[in-house]
Amino acid sequence: NINDKDGLVISRQLMAIHNLLNNNDYCFYWLRTLFVSLQDLKNGLIPGIGRDDILLKKFPLPPISEQQAIVERVDKLMTMIDELEIQVSEHKGQAEMLMQSVLREAFTK
Repeated sequence: NINDKDGLVISRQLMAIHNLLNNNDYCFYWLRTLFVSLQDLKNGLIPGIGRDDILLKKFPLPPISEQQAIVERVDKLMTMIDELEIQVSEHKGQAEMLMQSVLREAFTK
């Protein structure tokens, strides 16, 4: 079910996307790619997107096997990104500790 994904919220008016021929994760990732362009469409007294904002988008529809391959590749890349973010955070902490050590050494002599 596509609504099992964190961060997916459609409010103001209830909008459902019936997914009969697609991999749910593929649909979710496609919708996430639209996020920035949909953010630009928010207008009116109560900012939001309209039904046509979604319905008029062209949806790429490869065979289900290709959808699955795309999802697997995206999942793998997202895992790599998560691991890199952890490494960057760890290295940043190590660099800060090293800088403190260098400063402590420089000012205690």
